Amino acid sequence: WLDRWYNIFRFHEPDGALRNFYCNVNMPPKFEKGVLDYIDLDVDILVWKDFKYEILDSDEFEENIAKYNYSENLKQTVDLNVKELINLIENRKYPFNIEI
Repeated sequence: WLDRWYNIFRFHEPDGALRNFYCNVNMPPKFEKGVLDYIDLDVDILVWKDFKYEILDSDEFEENIAKYNYSENLKQTVDLNVKELINLIENRKYPFNIEI
């Protein structure tokens, strides 16, 4: 998506079985001159095939708030998008609505 503050990767085992999902929270990407570019905001969510999930690297995001002088608006946007991802995961909405 070019308008969302995250991207989602789906990983499979060599036999095709789902291994996990990996969600990156980032600024909306830009696609210019054939290059997809985005700014990663550190926070990630690892989602296992049983849909249990863990939020990763939120401590790095907190450190970078001070280091890069992130605005309060940016912090709120990241929090909002983490909540959106959790909602998608917990309610098995696309792309988490697959049969396992």
